[in-house]
Amino acid sequence: MKKHIIILVTNLLLCLIMNAQSLERQVISTTGNYSTATDIQLSSTVGELMIETFISGSVIFTQGFQQADDNIVAVSGPVIVLDYKIYPNPTKDRIFLNLSSDKQLNLSLRLVDMTGRSTGIGVEDIQVNGYIEQELDLSPLTAGTYLLQILDVQNQIRKTVKVVKYQQ
Repeated sequence: MKKHIIILVTNLLLCLIMNAQSLERQVISTTGNYSTATDIQLSSTVGELMIETFISGSVIFTQGFQQADDNIVAVSGPVIVLDYKIYPNPTKDRIFLNLSSDKQLNLSLRLVDMTGRSTGIGVEDIQVNGYIEQELDLSPLTAGTYLLQILDVQNQIRKTVKVVKYQQ
């Protein structure tokens, strides 16, 4: 019994004399910046892999070093849906690309290697109005991983899909 009282008193004394640690906000990132002007402060961090916001009733929890304010940013303009299906992937010699859209689109296809260099394989000026199937011959290429880029009229990449070619 005496032993239990001594342990209890010792634990209580330790709890009273212990100090909790205080940690400043820190982040390890690839780069970042902090700028001030007369009316504004701008802080940025590059390199956070992911942040997410959880909402449960009136409680909002946001992960990440840079905490966002309740600013809503809207993007106006037409919403264009482009659905695609590529098969077979991985492939030995050729792939088929099914494209479908709810609006008329003018697209191009470009196959590049993993460093971004063009392979010379692609198709210009594909008119998509509903559904279209396009075939690409990959037989001149060596085995490896490539990126198929689907580009719009302004030559902006709309979708990028990994394509794997194998040798038999």
